[in-house]
Amino acid sequence: MTSKSLKSKLSKLKSEYNNKSSIIDELQCEVFKLKNSIDFIEGLAKIKPQILYNYGRDKKYIYGQVYFKSTPQSTNKKTFRFIIGKMDENKSRKQLEKICVETFYKKIIYEIETI
Repeated sequence: MTSKSLKSKLSKLKSEYNNKSSIIDELQCEVFKLKNSIDFIEGLAKIKPQILYNYGRDKKYIYGQVYFKSTPQSTNKKTFRFIIGKMDENKSRKQLEKICVETFYKKIIYEIETI
């Protein structure tokens, strides 16, 4: 083989390498974004609501509070706090937690749909 054919072969290989490496870089970026989104949604599925008794005026309300990540990339957590019911409603802790989680999911779904 002559040096000219080696140079042309080398240039073809380099261009092919550059093309394929750029494709791989793009796909790795997409995979990273998908993994972040999956981790974010899994984190939302594992939330643990806090039930706050004796809050509000005259300490007669029950509040629910949830800490969650606002975006897939963030490490900071936001809080979402809302009234679940009144102290005189005699609901079990499991019922209150269920109401809390359902309310939180409704809020998250609404926010996702409006984006």
